[in-house]
Amino acid sequence: MVGAGVLLGAALVLLAAAVSGVAGEVAGRALPFVALLLCVSAGVAAGVGLRAVPAESSMRHALLGTAVLFAASSVRPLYAPSWPAFTVLALGLAAGLGLRGGTWSARVLALAAGMTELLAVLGPRRDVPSVVALAAAAAAVPLLVEGMARAWRQQLEERAANTVDQKLRELDQDARDYRLIGAGTRGALTPGDAAQRRTRGSVTAVREGIYGLMELLARVMDPHTTALLLLDANGKTLRVAELVTRSDFMLLRDLPADKGVPGTVLKKNAALALQNVGADFMGVTWYHPPQQVRSVLAVPVREGEHLRGLLVCDWMVDRTLGDGDIATLSMFAREVERAMENERAFKGADQARHEEAALFTASQEFVRVNNVPDTLATAARSAALVADATASVLVVKQPDGWTVAAQHGLSNDLLGKTAVDEFAVLRTVTDSRMPGPMGLWDGARIGRMLGPQVPLPGLEAVRVFPVEEEHETLGALVLLHPRKGAFAGLPDDGVQTVLALATLALSNRRMFEKMERMATTDGLTGLTNHRTFQDRAAEALQRSIRYKKPLGLILTDIDHFKNVNDTYGHPVGDEVIRQVSAVLKQQARTTDVVARYGGEEFAVVMEETDAQGGLMVAERIRQAVQKIVVQTEMGPLKVTISLGVSSYPTHGHEKHILIERADQALYTAKHSGRNRAVIASSPTAAEPPAAQQPEKA
Repeated sequence: MVGAGVLLGAALVLLAAAVSGVAGEVAGRALPFVALLLCVSAGVAAGVGLRAVPAESSMRHALLGTAVLFAASSVRPLYAPSWPAFTVLALGLAAGLGLRGGTWSARVLALAAGMTELLAVLGPRRDVPSVVALAAAAAAVPLLVEGMARAWRQQLEERAANTVDQKLRELDQDARDYRLIGAGTRGALTPGDAAQRRTRGSVTAVREGIYGLMELLARVMDPHTTALLLLDANGKTLRVAELVTRSDFMLLRDLPADKGVPGTVLKKNAALALQNVGADFMGVTWYHPPQQVRSVLAVPVREGEHLRGLLVCDWMVDRTLGDGDIATLSMFAREVERAMENERAFKGADQARHEEAALFTASQEFVRVNNVPDTLATAARSAALVADATASVLVVKQPDGWTVAAQHGLSNDLLGKTAVDEFAVLRTVTDSRMPGPMGLWDGARIGRMLGPQVPLPGLEAVRVFPVEEEHETLGALVLLHPRKGAFAGLPDDGVQTVLALATLALSNRRMFEKMERMATTDGLTGLTNHRTFQDRAAEALQRSIRYKKPLGLILTDIDHFKNVNDTYGHPVGDEVIRQVSAVLKQQARTTDVVARYGGEEFAVVMEETDAQGGLMVAERIRQAVQKIVVQTEMGPLKVTISLGVSSYPTHGHEKHILIERADQALYTAKHSGRNRAVIASSPTAAEPPAAQQPEKA
């Protein structure tokens, strides 16, 4: 549409040059044809999309009528006055299109150009009316530009209104969906979705309530415009939060909070009533262009002792404004304040309900987890849910730095990576035992805060909490969000409750693990104790029978251990046992069961190991024990061990048979000179199958 106006302007310049003779005789004959082509192009440009964009149809019709008139002026030297019918037809078509355009600018343009064009046909001299026609068209161009601007503004306003209506419909639908969300479906939403639905539900409820009050106010006081103007966060500008108006010139962009009527009301924090306002009054700042307002009434809108904005009414006629009008508008302002307060209370209660549900879910998960890594992962996930964070990273403190122990909501795997406290925020938070950082951080700073191995791209908000266990610093929890200021005003209680649950779960888990170790391991050596050895040996034998794999068993004890105790004392004897057990643990595989069988006796269960393999392991253990030197007050002490080896299925099909065969082999090693490993002899009699022979402990 703008292109059509530019083409018509160019055509007008060419026609003026041709009629005035400035371009010369030859060019004067060529310029009308060029102008004709421009008019045809402008007509096509104006006609394209005539039905597709209703908001532009008025201006497009006006441009199309103008193109027809200018085209007639371009070709008149070829036909006039011999073809008056063409002129009449062009005038009729142009007038019809121009009048259909609907705007005053289009009508004036059509009448001015049309009358002068008619004079050009009827008058004795064709050039003078043509100059008059072009002058009239030139005079009508500002009106044409104004009409184009108004049509363009109308289009933008309609599009904006449609966008707002669509957004409100989405908000209404989300609010309805949100109000249908119960405790059962809440957990299926991500933290971001849940927070977004809560916010949308709150916004919709506020708008419904306040707009209802504004409509009622418009009926009671019958203003030209009534608007609710609210201050932004910095208190420097006002935005139109809601309005009911009859004007097409309402300013919907931000307004200065220190000028005109709003500035006076906010500065004095009192109502303002103006009557018989003059034409030169510039205090009404919510219209553009300025409108002739005759009466204005405005009252402040407060939140407790704090100003939130103002409620304003204006009239285009003189109106006597008394105390009753001020009291009425103040009453509506209080209702608006109450609506916003109720909605904030609703949002706060809903946030509390959300936190309670999240904390309840977290407490259930902490009960279910059975190890430290899962407990830390649950803490990271639950804290992010409570704080509506999109991501979280939990780092634990190590002697040489920080390590990522849990993460949530991040696409890249950071577990086990080394974090670097680039800006000392982790140290500050853990030393002070207070959340941080204070103030807002930019995305680049957040992205680098944990070092190159732990990048955090695309995040604009951060909050860090200390993680403690039994009054000692365990690490720090980093909450993250892609929206700047997402954690502004975040209550820390919910996250700190999650971390308290996590530390309690960690303490319980560590206590349970300690009790489990005490119940299953030997206190002196840290090896599996006798009772647990019996259970795990039976389980290993069952697996070997099921999968038809061999199983090796070693029984060993320390040679002349009684002499060690008698000569060096029991503390030295305990140290010998500890060092021998350390060798056994070191020489065995991670899948082997190494146990203290009793006193100075030890046992090793080796899956998928036959008798010869067991003998190789026994020899390796024997040679390693020979190298042990225990320092005593009486000088260095060396010890040796003897070992007996048996295996399934060579020496038996049941646990007690294998133990007996290994014990017999150990007896043989003892009576053959000690410090040696011996394989058990093959059974002399066939054993019944394991299914027919009861197992002995």
